[in-house]
Amino acid sequence: MNSQKENCETYSDSPKVPSIERQVRIAAGSLVLIGIALAYVVFPPFIWISIVAALGMILSGLTNSCALGMLIGIGDGHISPDRSCNRLRLRLHNHSASH
Repeated sequence: MNSQKENCETYSDSPKVPSIERQVRIAAGSLVLIGIALAYVVFPPFIWISIVAALGMILSGLTNSCALGMLIGIGDGHISPDRSCNRLRLRLHNHSASH
């Protein structure tokens, strides 16, 4: 169990990192603005960047799941690609909260 705990330490929560929900909002809003700006300045079909971002936000709201949030979570250490680390972190968190 100790080796598993050591492997999962990189997936600790950091108070300096904004929540995944805030990161997703920032990323989606940025994609929309970038798509509009590129469509206006460079090439009109770049508007599809904004359309895809908007469709992703709609799908996320309808299904209550967010692929971008999961990707961001894996990238910044909130979600481990190794599911066993997620279970271990949950057990460790519950154990520390009960004491």
